[in-house]
Amino acid sequence: MIKIHFSRHLFASSYLLLVIGYPIASMADESTVPEDLIDGLAIPDNSNARDYGGGWDCDIGFFKDDDSCKEISLPENALQSDMRYSDSWVCRRGYVLIADECEKMLIPENAYLNAPATRWECDRGFRETNQKCEEIEVPENGFLTDSIFGRGWKCERGFKIENGLCTALEIPDNGHIDYSGHDWECDRPFTREGDTCILN
Repeated sequence: MIKIHFSRHLFASSYLLLVIGYPIASMADESTVPEDLIDGLAIPDNSNARDYGGGWDCDIGFFKDDDSCKEISLPENALQSDMRYSDSWVCRRGYVLIADECEKMLIPENAYLNAPATRWECDRGFRETNQKCEEIEVPENGFLTDSIFGRGWKCERGFKIENGLCTALEIPDNGHIDYSGHDWECDRPFTREGDTCILN
């Protein structure tokens, strides 16, 4: 019987070559990735690859134009929005879009810019008339209302509007102020007849 003896040194050397040779072979595999696949993953300047779904998006400040990203041109007094299109900008607060430009909004005296910054509104106690804010004249025994309709004021309870003034109610005997507060009605069992309360 023939016996084959392996040297410990020979076995260790063979194992070392095997271990060292493995990553070299792996690196060689990576270098053989087809060029067309690399080109397929390429994205244009000023863009970034999407995290999911593939494809790419332009960076903030650029918009997609075919296979490239072009810089967004902002007019004066405009702010870039988070959208990524050629018109992805809005006018600064207090400015309004007119013919692709941001023009300063003209706010008249006794007015302020509303919360959405889309238009101006008159201060309390003033009403818009011909693009101006004119003061509401409240008569004696009257008070301002927040409604944009009507006179902008009402009479106190116990008074009625008469010729643009607040006139005190003249309540006859056996009568009282009604629910509205601006007229009167008769106590029960009296009924109203003219300016008096009579008992039928």
